[in-house]
Amino acid sequence: MKKLIALLCLCMGLQGIYAQQKILDWSLALLNDRTGESLPFATPVNLKQGDRYRFLVETNTDCFCYVVGEVSGDDMVVLRAQRLRARSLFYSDIIHIPSNVAVGSETFYIVISLTEQKPLLDKINVMQKGGTTVRNRRNVMNEIHNIRREISRFRETPETPVLMGGASRGVLSQIPAVHYSGLDTYVKVITINH
Repeated sequence: MKKLIALLCLCMGLQGIYAQQKILDWSLALLNDRTGESLPFATPVNLKQGDRYRFLVETNTDCFCYVVGEVSGDDMVVLRAQRLRARSLFYSDIIHIPSNVAVGSETFYIVISLTEQKPLLDKINVMQKGGTTVRNRRNVMNEIHNIRREISRFRETPETPVLMGGASRGVLSQIPAVHYSGLDTYVKVITINH
């Protein structure tokens, strides 16, 4: 009888733990900065020289957001590497494709996680302090790939289109975006050809 009571208590305790789990719930959009239109990013995005774009991330959950890009000229940029509060909106800095840049591509990695990705943050900090050397860039990319490998794709719910946004200069705006929910960590890859 004592074993049965102990088993019931354990089950009830686990139910409480599962009920308290946070669910990562967020949306992502890629915006043409000049037109304000949302660009589809399921396949590589084709932009031209002189175009300007930015990422928009909205979350309904406290989480950590890392936006890292491999850009033309073998360089790497970090647009964000910090906490993102629930019900907040993150607009990345404007990314400009200069008119004198050669034809090429840029790849951005958006890592959203309920928990801080300390190894990734450490490697980003080393790169920001020591410069974007080949070694530092490779270390950041290896860590992003490690995170991506650990994610179970079977638990992810399908992507769904949503409208996101808020007030900007007093004007309400709704932007078409893609909604994600269900996993503890996401790594989304967006390639931009120019």
